[in-house]
Amino acid sequence: SARASVKIQSIVVSDISTTSAVMVIQGVAATRESLVSFKTRLENMSVGNRVELPISELAKSKDIPFSLRFTRTLP
Repeated sequence: SARASVKIQSIVVSDISTTSAVMVIQGVAATRESLVSFKTRLENMSVGNRVELPISELAKSKDIPFSLRFTRTLP
């Protein structure tokens, strides 16, 4: 499954406020498709969520190390 093919190695909260939390998530994705799927799932968790994934991280097709910036809108 796509979910099992993304291994998260670290999550660092870099900023938090009353309305949002910004996290940097690093890990390795088995495939480009699993990484895109992971990004989409994060974005769809809540209205207003944003995920910044540099396009260069999609250059490889498998065993992709990634670092993405996830802005989570808080209720």
